[in-house]
Amino acid sequence: MASGHIHEFEAERTGEIREEFVARTIGHNATKTAYRVQRRRLNSVESPLQPTSGLPSPAVGL
Repeated sequence: MASGHIHEFEAERTGEIREEFVARTIGHNATKTAYRVQRRRLNSVESPLQPTSGLPSPAVGL
């Protein structure tokens, strides 16, 4: 979904007036679109948030 305006211009070769759509915003609008999210249930044995090695993850700093 996009919103914007129509821009009129003169073609250089033919001199005819042409139109093009100029988008100002591209993407969904969460305030106007109703969404329904369907997620599958995670298996409690294999949670992706738990470390697999049993060792704590190393911290990374900037």
